[in-house]
Amino acid sequence: EASGDYKTAASYYNLGLKALYPYAFDRQGRDIWEYGYRRAEAYLRFAPEKAARDARILAEKAAPAERGKLSQKTRAYALLVRAEEARGNAEGVLEAADLFYKSIGDTVWLGGLPKLFWEVTLSRAKALEALGRVEEARKVYAEIASTRDLLVPREVQAEAEKALSRLGAPVPKEASKAPEPPQAPPLPASEKPSVPPPTAFQEQAVEVVRGFLEALKSLDLAKVNQVLSQPLYDVLKERELQRRVTPEMRERAAKLRYEIARVTPPSPTAPLPKVEVVYDLGEGERLLVLYLVNNQDGRLVVLSGDLPPALAAFLGSADTKAVVRFLEEFHAFVGLPL
Repeated sequence: EASGDYKTAASYYNLGLKALYPYAFDRQGRDIWEYGYRRAEAYLRFAPEKAARDARILAEKAAPAERGKLSQKTRAYALLVRAEEARGNAEGVLEAADLFYKSIGDTVWLGGLPKLFWEVTLSRAKALEALGRVEEARKVYAEIASTRDLLVPREVQAEAEKALSRLGAPVPKEASKAPEPPQAPPLPASEKPSVPPPTAFQEQAVEVVRGFLEALKSLDLAKVNQVLSQPLYDVLKERELQRRVTPEMRERAAKLRYEIARVTPPSPTAPLPKVEVVYDLGEGERLLVLYLVNNQDGRLVVLSGDLPPALAAFLGSADTKAVVRFLEEFHAFVGLPL
């Protein structure tokens, strides 16, 4: 494999699989599912029809899913999408993508799932375009291109943007953000736990949310933007609002009272970490529920704005617009309407 000779690699995988038959999928510690998966990946380079065949077998023989973890079945269906795409079978790509989405189940939005999700979604857009369903394809490309800070691989987003330009659609632009101070590079994936220990995670979540609320109290709009997955203010709006700030507005903003009441780490039934904040703007206590996600730089940020339909369906009841409604309420309270 390292040499790029995938035919030879596949032949060795074949020998290994034959030698271990019939124990390949016996669930007794001799499970060589990963071995079969590597063979299918090798086939993908020169015999995609065999890769598609193996991917279906791998999905059928996958180990039972563990709650919250990326399952073998999900990985197998993602491989099937790639194989059908390599075969030029657009209908097969759409069918495999549908199986992939259904297999996600209660997997936590961490680990390897985001990368697979967006790669499969890009393949789905290409298949729709190949079948002449251009409007549907354009919508999916736009979802990928306009999504910010949900761990969309940069190369996937770049390809979606190129497709939109090719189809004559405007490419969604990310709102400009104030430059951020240099940060230490995130640890390699192999050195990071898939889910941080509860106490460490809770401390980090509290720090992010407190920073967001304190930025509001001081009317530091640039910092507010940095904490949101989708910035609320573009650069011109931010400058305009900052120029309109008066001492009286700062005095009113400082009256915001809040308590970070509860932090809920991600779980199988709730893939995103959640922070519940009780706040008071002088009219009694209200509840604000914030969801957090790691952006592409590994920073924990507050999830905000619209989500692509497929991702929204996966995340379930997560109300990512609540933070925008809260900010509108806060701006009205301060006397600095958006």
